[in-house]
Amino acid sequence: MNSFTPGSFVVDVLVHPPSQYVLQKLSSFDLVELWYFTLAGCLDTAKHSNKSQVDDTFRISRVDNHLMVRFIASVHTSCNVLPDHKLPFPKFLRAKNCFLEHAKKADWPNENLNPLAKFLWFLETHPLLQLPLGKKPY
Repeated sequence: MNSFTPGSFVVDVLVHPPSQYVLQKLSSFDLVELWYFTLAGCLDTAKHSNKSQVDDTFRISRVDNHLMVRFIASVHTSCNVLPDHKLPFPKFLRAKNCFLEHAKKADWPNENLNPLAKFLWFLETHPLLQLPLGKKPY
């Protein structure tokens, strides 16, 4: 078997990024629905982010008792977002990987990110999910 060349790496796959709203929420450690990290969420962002009015429109928002002017794209939600409890489990499994990658890029501390990744891995590989369809664990 051939070995890998030291120092080489696998390049990232190009995917539609989440919206500025989502990236801002990740950077400030706020709750973000996992739907934004699904293919539907990223395509929704791509569909609505190409409008020039979004790029030129500002909104006033409050951050720590200070008023700030921000791009509207960084402070609005999608009208198509699904709450986490309504997200189908297969989509949840795909979205969590994208979420973890973007949380890492948002400089989440490893002491928070690693246990979360481990929890999600245990959730994905739980024995109940390994049973054939229709089989009960007891």
